[in-house]
Amino acid sequence: MTHFYLKPCATHRPRGGQPRGFAFLYVIIIITSILTVLALGAGTIGAFATTRTDTAANAAKLRTMADQCGEILLMNVRNSTSLVSSGTLSVQGSTCTYSISGTAPTKTITLSDQYATLYKNITITTSQVTPTIVANWTETP
Repeated sequence: MTHFYLKPCATHRPRGGQPRGFAFLYVIIIITSILTVLALGAGTIGAFATTRTDTAANAAKLRTMADQCGEILLMNVRNSTSLVSSGTLSVQGSTCTYSISGTAPTKTITLSDQYATLYKNITITTSQVTPTIVANWTETP
């Protein structure tokens, strides 16, 4: 029996080698990997943006609640100029802690409020309570 050996030509792969098309498959896998990493990065950035938005919304709500608490306390001081007290006041589902000191027309109202994980401390000093309230609001740390 005679055996013939064929020498492969330069443009064809020898038997047992990788068939054509694997280079294209590798390129597709690499591009898919890169796109997956980019998509996960964009999703993470979106999650952090949502957290920042929630914090900003909570800060705005806290400011509104603390301002309302201060306004209510100023009205109480106006209605009773001899008022000196401390306690808590419920405003919009939040509890504001306050202290009122001094004699009319100079009164000092110190209040603190909390919403979610945020705190706000405000000191209100009046220089006139009747007929119109004149007050200086200062946010304290």
